[in-house]
Amino acid sequence: MYVPDFLNTRLPLFSIRVRGKWKKDVIFQVIRGKQFLRKYSEYDGSEKDHLKPYYSKFAAAIWNWQQMQLRQRRWFNSRASKLGLQMSGYNYFIRLYMKDKLGDFMAYPDPHRLSHEKNGDDEVRVSGKLSLRPALDLGSIGVKQKPTIVTIGVFQVLSLPVWSTPVNADEQLFYETGVPFRWDGVSDLVIPFHTALSGVEDVGDKFKLQLSWQFDICSGIIPGGWHDVEVEVEVLEGRNAEHDSYCVEFIIDHDINGVGNEIKAGNILAGRLRRVAASANEVSNEVLIRHHVEVEVPVNKYFGSW
Repeated sequence: MYVPDFLNTRLPLFSIRVRGKWKKDVIFQVIRGKQFLRKYSEYDGSEKDHLKPYYSKFAAAIWNWQQMQLRQRRWFNSRASKLGLQMSGYNYFIRLYMKDKLGDFMAYPDPHRLSHEKNGDDEVRVSGKLSLRPALDLGSIGVKQKPTIVTIGVFQVLSLPVWSTPVNADEQLFYETGVPFRWDGVSDLVIPFHTALSGVEDVGDKFKLQLSWQFDICSGIIPGGWHDVEVEVEVLEGRNAEHDSYCVEFIIDHDINGVGNEIKAGNILAGRLRRVAASANEVSNEVLIRHHVEVEVPVNKYFGSW
């Protein structure tokens, strides 16, 4: 039975919202802000063994909702409204979770980088690319004063000679980031570095960069080994002037360690960038590296379970 709104305004007692049962006579409910009451039935007091297997799952659904950021909860509220569902974002989330239709969706969507696909009444799949900004170890650069920081207008870049030991042993850059839970789990990662010539070079001269990388599963012993990826760049006609830019892309092979040992969401990804000797015709000057680096990650979900 619905309690009319006029009673809420004219009788103060009725403005109180009540939930739960009263003795074994009636059950009070609040649905979409409105007060309802219904007669207590035998079903309400009976054992519901058929629901017991879902108790822990329901508790897990509530826990996951509570762990989400406010903007993530707002997205579910907005999504439920756009789908025309007569329910809150909380109830929409719980429904998806209980029906195993949540997929691995767990980070706030970027509408400019993702495409959306509705699958049935509930499930929504996405595809796109996420750009991560790995942390650069600026502390060691400041202490050792290597690599050298060069200012060009309002930009600050890092200047790399060919790495060697012991003279240029500190001429290297260290980066670290986490593999997001939104990653599709099957695609390689791409890391483009924005470089530039520090002086005029001859067309056909070359420079080579080496990215040594490794991932850690956040437990056990930190791995001491790494994988080397090298990319050689040739100076092109019309692009050999001082400060001419080149983009150097490195591919991170996610399953390089074989089946069962692939990179996984939540792993820590670390890298070390060096300039190494070119195969021939080495450029005469040092190579400039921009501070801004992004790891390009193919994604297929809004957020993933953790």
